[in-house]
Amino acid sequence: MQKDKFSPKFIFYYLNLLKIHYCIGGISLIDFTNYGIINKTNKNKIDIYILEKSIFKLSLFIFFIFLSGFYAKFELSSQNKRIKIRRKFLKNIYSYQDNTKYLLYLTKNLQNGYITIKSGGKLNYFKENDLDKKQFITKSYSSISYSDDKVKIKIPAKSNDFINKYESNLLSAVYKQYNTNFYDPKIVEKGVSLLSGVVNIIEHLKIEYWLEGGTCLGAVRDKHFIPWDHDVDLGIKFDSEKKLNLLINELNAIYKVESRKFSTKHRKQFNGTYRLIKISPNKSIFSKFKEQLLKNIGYKDEFCLDIFIFYKQPLNGDINNIVYKYVVFGKVGYHNRRYLEDTKKIVFYNREYKIPNKVTEWLETKYGPDWKIPREEWHVNLDDKTLNVNQKRFLKN
Repeated sequence: MQKDKFSPKFIFYYLNLLKIHYCIGGISLIDFTNYGIINKTNKNKIDIYILEKSIFKLSLFIFFIFLSGFYAKFELSSQNKRIKIRRKFLKNIYSYQDNTKYLLYLTKNLQNGYITIKSGGKLNYFKENDLDKKQFITKSYSSISYSDDKVKIKIPAKSNDFINKYESNLLSAVYKQYNTNFYDPKIVEKGVSLLSGVVNIIEHLKIEYWLEGGTCLGAVRDKHFIPWDHDVDLGIKFDSEKKLNLLINELNAIYKVESRKFSTKHRKQFNGTYRLIKISPNKSIFSKFKEQLLKNIGYKDEFCLDIFIFYKQPLNGDINNIVYKYVVFGKVGYHNRRYLEDTKKIVFYNREYKIPNKVTEWLETKYGPDWKIPREEWHVNLDDKTLNVNQKRFLKN
């Protein structure tokens, strides 16, 4: 029985042993170049670009990692073309201290000297010379939970220049392209209907709420949904587990509802079960059949309404500094109490909704001082100032 093993010892050992042509890519390369660790942003995911064309070598690699307790799944959809490797096989026999997911992006060589990688619904182009194995150097593996000089990884030799040249491509899995957006009048109509219907239920149950995230930004700055946004956002204050379960039951009677619980890491910190409720308008059997059919051909309708649940708690244990905390992408963030103790109203699509008090100040804390300038590429995990706060505002996880 293998005990206390770390997955990179096996994944990168076999990549290197078989002399597979690869390099670290995506946001993993940006993290390693800027911070010296490979998974600062996506703590449990590592992006690898596979440039190897030998099916025999790749088959051997998958076979060897299978014998080491890993499961390889091909994801060939409209969003990505990659192999996802996870520690799923024979967990009782193979014991690893980490649960890292390895996303191996497949590449295609074009006749005009370019290489393409499908990531985040976007076809990314790289010059073939920039991804030539002669341009790679070897570095020691280093991550948040584990580092080892004996484990070697490949990165572009001039990684700073490579990032400057291809930053948009490297971030495509983060700033991914969605199948739905508010450029479509039908999606706007669906969004208005879903928002109004959900708020009706929330108000009926006397739960305190407000327009959150991009929905609030669009309502204040643009007076409509942000065209390139793909969902609707609400925030609610946690009152009690009983009332939250009642809300979920009421919503479930009309909509398709997915309730997401806290991870083990955050469960003890919060006095509730749920961190997020995702609501989709489709409830009928026909809609479910259509949704599954589209998924089978690689299309995913990602339009939904997200309700983020905020818990009133002390900041870093200081009972004199009470804030409203929430969790998204494995990070704890918060809103200052003075923005949410009192809310105000805004007219949005011919109906009044609640928004945070001192809303322009609140928007600056979330989006930065340039919040009035539209940005099509924006992602909570990277750009949200309530999560990626300075050292003095970091929360204990």
